[in-house]
Amino acid sequence: MLLSHVDYPHLKLQIPGGTIEAGEEPADAALREAEEETGLKTLQPVGLLGEDVHDMREYGHQEIIHGWFYHFTTDGFELGRRWRHNELHAHGGGGPIRYELSWYPIHNLPPTHGRDTRFIQAI
Repeated sequence: MLLSHVDYPHLKLQIPGGTIEAGEEPADAALREAEEETGLKTLQPVGLLGEDVHDMREYGHQEIIHGWFYHFTTDGFELGRRWRHNELHAHGGGGPIRYELSWYPIHNLPPTHGRDTRFIQAI
């Protein structure tokens, strides 16, 4: 499943993700973020696909991102199915973030944002 930002159509597709809150484990944060961004409440963890540390200074940002990438499953999905969902409680505040989401064949993904799909081959 990939998401696009309804209000920012120039951004490439992304996988659901976000920020780990204080005291939160990476797996718990991944599930919470995926549920918040997709609206799906039937996600089940399969396992950790990998983790990555990426220095964002090459893009002009003074931060280092430590990312954990998890595989989840759910019942009732349909390839090609599209839906919209609003994330109401975005990290850092602000209004709702509007997403359009769709299921894609894992071996035929469209281009995505940055390094989002680098662990797909682990599935």
